[in-house]
Amino acid sequence: MKRVLKILGIILGVLVVVIVVLAIIIFFLSNSQLNKKVEVQAESIEIPEPTDEVLARGEYLTHYVGVCIECHGPTLAGDNMIDVPIFAVVNAPNLTPGQGGTGNFTDEDFVRAIRHGVGPDGKRLLIMPSSDFANFSEEDLGAVIAYLKSLPPQDHVVDGNSYIIGRALMVMSPSDFFEYENIDHTAPFPPAVEEGVTAEYGGYLASIACAGCHGTNYSGRSFPGGGETSANLTPAGPLADYTFDDFLKVFHEGVALDGREIDTDNMPWATFGSMTDDDLEAIFTFLQTLPPQEDKQEAS
Repeated sequence: MKRVLKILGIILGVLVVVIVVLAIIIFFLSNSQLNKKVEVQAESIEIPEPTDEVLARGEYLTHYVGVCIECHGPTLAGDNMIDVPIFAVVNAPNLTPGQGGTGNFTDEDFVRAIRHGVGPDGKRLLIMPSSDFANFSEEDLGAVIAYLKSLPPQDHVVDGNSYIIGRALMVMSPSDFFEYENIDHTAPFPPAVEEGVTAEYGGYLASIACAGCHGTNYSGRSFPGGGETSANLTPAGPLADYTFDDFLKVFHEGVALDGREIDTDNMPWATFGSMTDDDLEAIFTFLQTLPPQEDKQEAS
């Protein structure tokens, strides 16, 4: 019996050593990912004068199309966006010109962060959906930046981030955490699209507002760590049975066609519901033109 216990003790000791060694390796490899610096030449764009029209457009795109308020908070002064201690605690930074914010950002810093997912220090931004925001036209990105620069300063230095299981996933699949890895940094700005209730304009809006969660082919996608997958928005999915009024009800009441209440943690329907009905109809019109896709996209 003593011999068996001794063997079990040795095995347990070896396992503990292996786990500690793996944890140390993962810690250093994940720190390397977090501190990795890259070089991106930010495009020089014209930031328009902050007229009422420009600021209104920038606010609309920032709040309700890009839904930046979902991560950075209702005043964009920074907020907690992931709070699962065993996985990770991640806080979105202050976007106002106040302390801890963007007061020292140049126009190029804004472009590099929004369009390329890279901070002024050259580090890749964590969980920043720049692959979606790279679809902003030059004119609309200019309006967004003009709006952000006009925000009243709020002093808010956000708390640091922490990671446990998230560190292992970060090492295994950096592209799930750093959108920089998923962007063609040589791609030109997409052309401006005339606003209207058209599939073309709806496709433009959907590329910014919908593709990040529902996949670039809009068939839905899975996410790192498992959990619920996003809905298939092509005619192969539930939207095939929706009228536009049904579609509006999702965003105005948070209720699906089958009567199911939609969880705002997974789908910020109320924020998107602040888009104009015309813009929502344009998106609906675009989604109806998609070819049916049965397969969901896997996490990258």
